[in-house]
Amino acid sequence: MFFAFPSRTPSIMEFFKSKLPDFVFLLLIFFKLCSKSSYLNIKTIFCSNLCKKNMSSNLIGNNIVRLNSVDSTNNYAAKMINQTNIPFGTVIMSHFQTSGKGQRASNWISPKATNLLFSVILDTSFINPLDIFQLSKAISLSLKMAVSELVSKKVSIKWPNDILVDGCKIAGILIENQWAYNKLKSSIVGVGLNVNQTDFNSSFSATSLKMLSNKNYLLDDVLNLIIKYLNIYFEYLRNCDNRIINEEYFKYLFKYNEWSNYKTNGSFPFLGRITSVSREGLIEIQKKDGSLTSYDLKEISYVL
Repeated sequence: MFFAFPSRTPSIMEFFKSKLPDFVFLLLIFFKLCSKSSYLNIKTIFCSNLCKKNMSSNLIGNNIVRLNSVDSTNNYAAKMINQTNIPFGTVIMSHFQTSGKGQRASNWISPKATNLLFSVILDTSFINPLDIFQLSKAISLSLKMAVSELVSKKVSIKWPNDILVDGCKIAGILIENQWAYNKLKSSIVGVGLNVNQTDFNSSFSATSLKMLSNKNYLLDDVLNLIIKYLNIYFEYLRNCDNRIINEEYFKYLFKYNEWSNYKTNGSFPFLGRITSVSREGLIEIQKKDGSLTSYDLKEISYVL
């Protein structure tokens, strides 16, 4: 019996080529030729695909529910989630709210058909519960960008997610999350934007688009502009692109790295500066003595 031996030993690459499907082999060659930076870009793409896995493709604003009056658009959205197969990305807009919600369990009061009052139902099941504050950043950036496109004055984000123009509040955000077995299931994002209102409580430093530009706005036009930016920043969120979200949030964060007066519950005002916001959304304040303290939403306030 005779055996035929190869004239030479096959190379490692030839060996793998004979054992692996063509597309896998080509992928290996591609990685071999790629620079380190190219590899990192490919890794980012793979991360994006993982983040998008099992995600709904519904765009924000594809479905808009318009109401004349409701107790709260957030309450209405919660009922729709529990009782219907409402698609993610649905926007619920109302001309009037009888029990509008704000931060710190406060009410959001708005004249009828004057301001923009709406909620968005979002699939946020892809977000790590520890990173839930990224959603707040993305939503506040969406409003900031939309308002900046309509007014020429300085627009900033007051921690955690109020929108200010020259230090006066023009919009507020309330996010309510739905959980299932300690996992994030969905989120309802409520937004109130002062559009055509010009008369505010004198004790409340507020402004509106009309006050800033001296013209009336169509609410639908403003809503469509906000929806455009909501889709942009929610896509960043879905793509795990926290770098862009974090950089822009701190770029536009009101009083960031500036010495200002703050007050905690039961304390006298003190001088401090914002140095960071934690992963959980706690604000970090440095005092003049160099000490750093983290505060939750109801534990500290600005002294403007």
